[in-house]
Amino acid sequence: MNTVGLVVLTLIGLICHPSQTVDRSKFKTCQQSGFCRRARAVEPGQTPFYVDLTTVTVSSTLVEAVIVNEKVRKELKTQ
Repeated sequence: MNTVGLVVLTLIGLICHPSQTVDRSKFKTCQQSGFCRRARAVEPGQTPFYVDLTTVTVSSTLVEAVIVNEKVRKELKTQ
């Protein structure tokens, strides 16, 4: 095998090896994360949130608006 082949083989080994040594027990699954469960439970197009278009302001460096949650009637001002 020539030196180019050895270099390529070494690089492939270095790139692939770390991905196999990840300890998956240190990461939450979607079932263990409340945020993920809630996000996946929402059907496409069925979100309870909307932007109140009467509150949108735009300047050269900033966009502001109020996001409303219809279910609990809570408002969140964003920038």
